[in-house]
Amino acid sequence: MAQHLTFRGQVADESGALVPAASIVLNGPSALVRTAKSASDGSYVVSDLAPGDYTVRATAPQLVLREPISVSLRADSQTLNLVLHVLVEKQQVNEDDYVWRGVSANSHPEFHRPLSHRAQSPGSGKSTD
Repeated sequence: MAQHLTFRGQVADESGALVPAASIVLNGPSALVRTAKSASDGSYVVSDLAPGDYTVRATAPQLVLREPISVSLRADSQTLNLVLHVLVEKQQVNEDDYVWRGVSANSHPEFHRPLSHRAQSPGSGKSTD
């Protein structure tokens, strides 16, 4: 007779606030994948599981479990409370992504002239740039 086991717990953020609608994903034996959503009180239940080793992942908008959790499910029910952390995305700044305000190279005549044609100080032979 096959055992039917249960994972249950609560999802909170690092401040202790309960997280509703978090996505919980369990990867288990024989390529089993089960998903659940946390309730309004942060609780979740995943039932009808076979004994074995599972990897647990969880996310919510702007929150993430820092690393997957590996657990062995052997008893009738196991409690696993999850703490999600604020998602910090690396951002790469690219100069081409910005719109420069003010005088543009296309609207200023000095930007179009070759250096030899720029204004020179009277009698100095030097550019005023």
